[in-house]
Amino acid sequence: MWSSRRRSSRATVYKWIRRYHAEGWAGLIERSSRPRRCPTRTSTEVENRVLELCRLRHRGPMFLAGELGWVASTVGRILARHHAGPLAATDPITGAPVRQRRSGRRYQRSRPGELLHIDGWPPSRQENPA
Repeated sequence: MWSSRRRSSRATVYKWIRRYHAEGWAGLIERSSRPRRCPTRTSTEVENRVLELCRLRHRGPMFLAGELGWVASTVGRILARHHAGPLAATDPITGAPVRQRRSGRRYQRSRPGELLHIDGWPPSRQENPA
C-alpha cells in the first residue's frame, strides 16, 4: 500500500527496509549505480595497439577494426575513451589538428547586455499616438 502511494515497487521498498535494518539511516543514502569493476573491459595492451595504429594511419574506427580484425564499435569505444579527436578535425597526412569548429567564447563583453539591441519594425506602430 505504501509503495503504490510513493510510486515505488514492492521490491524497492523491501530493499530499503533491509538496508535500514542492516545499516540504519546510513543505509538509505543514495548509492551510485556505476559498477565497481568491469571484468570484460579491453586490456591496456589492446588499447595501446589501437591508439598506436590510429596515430600511424590517421584512420577511423571502421578502417582500424578491419585491419585488426575486431568490431568497429569496440575500436570506436576505445578511441572515445582516450579522447581521440574526430578525423574531420585532424590533417589526414600529418595528424595535426586542423581547426576548431567552435571557438568556445561566443559572448565576451565587460558588462552583461552591452551589445543588447532591440529592433522594432515598423517604427510608426511603436509610437504612442496620445
